[in-house]
Order: sequence, then structure tokens, then C-alpha cells
Amino acid sequence: VQPTLAVATVTMVQVTRFLTTVALLIMVTVVAGAAGSAGSMVVPSGAVMIVVAILVAVAGVLVAIPPVRGWASRRVMPVLRQIWPRVLWVVGNPGRLAAGVLGNVIQTVGYVAAFGMTLAAFGYELPVATLTIAYLASASAGSLVPSPAGIGPVEVALTSGLTIAGIPSPVAVSVTLVFRVLTLYARIPLGWLSLRYLQSRNVL
Repeated sequence: VQPTLAVATVTMVQVTRFLTTVALLIMVTVVAGAAGSAGSMVVPSGAVMIVVAILVAVAGVLVAIPPVRGWASRRVMPVLRQIWPRVLWVVGNPGRLAAGVLGNVIQTVGYVAAFGMTLAAFGYELPVATLTIAYLASASAGSLVPSPAGIGPVEVALTSGLTIAGIPSPVAVSVTLVFRVLTLYARIPLGWLSLRYLQSRNVL
């Protein structure tokens, strides 16, 4: 794969994933608020507001730090100049753009389901809307901090989101660690083995 195409592909994946996550977060928050006001679902509005406030605060703090802003500009601008022609090409093909967005939505729904199942394995559960908001807000906040695969910030954000939603802290930590092991750390050796296999077959 040519470097320019590789950079463009990975960047598009990350950008669409972040935008999809934020859009789903807003949508679920609005739907949950409407459902709660109608009495059909009890969602802790205080917890929702705190999680969303954390997301906004993290973004604001990062933008306000000059070194972080400069680092982001140095990293982002060269990439944008490389991928802009590719972006225009994708936008000009609505079918391809829709496929990418749909793929991100399916992946996000899968992560939320895995998060809920991990929580259930520890004997706890949350309303679907609360669980979704806790995951989406925490994942978005964690992804704003520059670290490989969000290691560190995402764990802290997910643990905080569960704690705010009413899960005991020791359980929240355990759920977060097991979830991240299953959905991230355990996939790294599998990805390496897959890469080696594809290279041995001269596919990559």
C-alpha cells in the first residue's frame, strides 16, 4: 500500500470514527433525555451531565495548552495536505463514504455491546442509554489525549464514566481492564500474526 494512501485511509478511519462517536453521543443523550422526561426510561441526568462536562472540559484544556496545540498543528497539517485529494475523492463517491460511516457505526455498537457484557459478567448492569452515554463520552474524552490507541487516558475515562454512573470503583476498574484486554491488548498479537501471514503470502 502506498504511504500516501495508507496515511489517508488511517486518517479517514480515525476522523470518521471520532465524528460518528460524537454524533451517536449527542443522539443518545437527546433520546435518553426525551425518554426520561416521558417516564419510559430512568436515566440519571446528573451522571449524563457530568460525563458530557468532562468531555467538554478535557477538549477545552487540551486546546488551551499551547504546546499541545502546536504539536497537533505540526502533526495534522502535513497529513491534511497529503490526504485532501483523497478526501475529495471519497466525498465525491457517496456510496464509499456511506460504507465507511456505516462500518464505524457497526464497530461502535459492537464496542458498546462488549462493554455492557463485560459489566454484566461482574454482576452489574446499566440502562442501555446510560451505558451507551458512559462509553461514548469516555471513549471520546480519552481519544482526545495523544497516546497510542488511547492507552491510559481511555482506561481512566471509562473507569470514571462507570463510577459516575453508579458502579463501585473497584468494579469499574476491573470492568475497564477486562474490556480493554479483550478489545485491544489481546488483538495486538493476533494482528501481528495476521501481518506475518499476509507478508509470507506476498499479499502485503
